[in-house]
Amino acid sequence: MIRGNKGRVYGLAVLAVLVIIGFTAYRHNTAGKADDMQQKKMPLVAVSPVQLGTIVKTIETTGTAEPENAVNIVPKIDQRITWMPLREGDQVHQGQLIVRLENAESSDQLSAALADVSVAEARLRDVLAGSRPQDVRSAKAALAQAEANLRQASRDLAHTKRLYGSTGIPEQQLQEAEGRYDAAQANVESAKATVEDAEMELGRLQKMLKIGGVSQEDVDKAQTRYQVTRSALTSANSGLASAKSNLEHVKDLNVKVIPEQQIDNAEAKYASAQAALEAAKAKLDLLQEGASSTQIAVAREQVSQARLKAETIRTQSEYCTIKSPVNGIITKLFLNVGDMAQTKQPIMSISENSRMIIKAGVSDTDAISVRVGQPAMVDIGSAGRPPLKLKVTRVYPSADPVTRLLPIELGLPTGASIPQGSFARVNLITERKEQVIVIPFDAVIQKPGGKSVVFVVEQGKASVRPITTGSEWQGKVETITGLGVGESLVVRGQEMLKDGAEVKVKPNKKSPGGMGPGMMNRKGMMPRAVGGNAQ
Repeated sequence: MIRGNKGRVYGLAVLAVLVIIGFTAYRHNTAGKADDMQQKKMPLVAVSPVQLGTIVKTIETTGTAEPENAVNIVPKIDQRITWMPLREGDQVHQGQLIVRLENAESSDQLSAALADVSVAEARLRDVLAGSRPQDVRSAKAALAQAEANLRQASRDLAHTKRLYGSTGIPEQQLQEAEGRYDAAQANVESAKATVEDAEMELGRLQKMLKIGGVSQEDVDKAQTRYQVTRSALTSANSGLASAKSNLEHVKDLNVKVIPEQQIDNAEAKYASAQAALEAAKAKLDLLQEGASSTQIAVAREQVSQARLKAETIRTQSEYCTIKSPVNGIITKLFLNVGDMAQTKQPIMSISENSRMIIKAGVSDTDAISVRVGQPAMVDIGSAGRPPLKLKVTRVYPSADPVTRLLPIELGLPTGASIPQGSFARVNLITERKEQVIVIPFDAVIQKPGGKSVVFVVEQGKASVRPITTGSEWQGKVETITGLGVGESLVVRGQEMLKDGAEVKVKPNKKSPGGMGPGMMNRKGMMPRAVGGNAQ
């Protein structure tokens, strides 16, 4: 009986222990499930510490790589292209012959024009120098001879009158008559030589008149001189005839009485000698007077006209050979051999071997923020090329009439291997702020009324912070008020948060959005400038 009771007691004890163990396990399991459910209800967020960074304002535009200096080769005359061996991409040096045009003015024309210049200059020298000394000496000799002839004719006339009615003459009179005959013959020979000289001079001037070397007035004067010498020759011939007749008359007087007709002949000879004397005086006066001011002016004008004609032909020939004015590369050919080159159209374009530039344009609204020396970040060509830090080197004074944009230039480094015509994305930096609080723009929640707020995590709970924002750049925004450096900013999961709610922070090896200083946007996104109000 006792053993039976002990067994029951032992069984109850074991049962009690099992009950206690089961209840404890039940309570522990129930509490664990409640904790898990509480954890599952807490929002999961990503946070990043608030840091200082750099924010900039930019103006984005596009541009093209161009040479700083490009020269268009434009002809000075309208002529057909006969020779042009160069092609696009060929190097040329300053002074190199690059184009030949059809030359309408031949070398023979230039030679003839230069000959005309020489003739005109020689004529001017003659006019300025006056009459030739030999011409003056010849005229003086002719005058002296005419005076001698007149004196002789005067003596003959007086002698004939004395002899009128006589029965003969002495032997001396016969010798004198023979002497006058010999002198008259010599006078004729001298007059013939003078006529030949005058005739040659007249012929020379008539030839020069045909090529414009002398004036008609010069020819007329030579004609006058020639006529005067012809008159002198005629007079000399008359004197010879008179002397011959007188000689024959004197011979006849030895055997018969002088008739009255001989007196008439003597008077005629005297008159002829007077005429020859006047002609000789006129010729000498003409030579001694020299050229008038009008003749000198005409001669000088003829020289000027001849030189102008020659220079025009020479210039036209020079215009037909075109040389490169610079060292550079031929970038564009507008015409080819056989085309008609015109003064209003370039034949080719040459890019000078110098700095390359980026030429871009900005709107009139942005133009007020652009200045020479302004920095810019420029992406050129393929995405693998790093951006270049350039500066604005020129701002044009007026907008392009086609694009309505104000052109600007940014200088590329000397020797930069940028192909001409390359496309460029230009970000002009108008403002740069260092050491300011910069946060991801996506962390900002825009409330009705334009208010901006963010959430920070403090002691496991979300805390709302009204902030004032400043400039935005490449997905980041400047925070002027509302945040401090080092605070845990909610950068993901803030959309459904409430102020004071408990949150679960997701482990974050890398700050979402990058809290450090921003880098240039490789895709060329247009930066914006945004602002907010204090909350």
